[in-house]
Amino acid sequence: MVEANQLSSEDRSQILVTLIEKCRTRSIEPDITSIDDPEIAQRAEADLDTLKLELSDLPPFEERFAIVRELYLSLPW
Repeated sequence: MVEANQLSSEDRSQILVTLIEKCRTRSIEPDITSIDDPEIAQRAEADLDTLKLELSDLPPFEERFAIVRELYLSLPW
């Protein structure tokens, strides 16, 4: 989704607002460095198994996580 769509600054702002809201419902206070916490990648990779039930062909986790990290860092913190 990220690669196929050009995100505007408004899109990035909305993504950040939504991300912060979702994190706060889990008692997490994210900041620009949160994406580099090893626990974040571990949790994301652990959740990959649930996607495997819905999608037959998943790209390598590291490749996808790098794209998400790039997006995360580009948000207007």
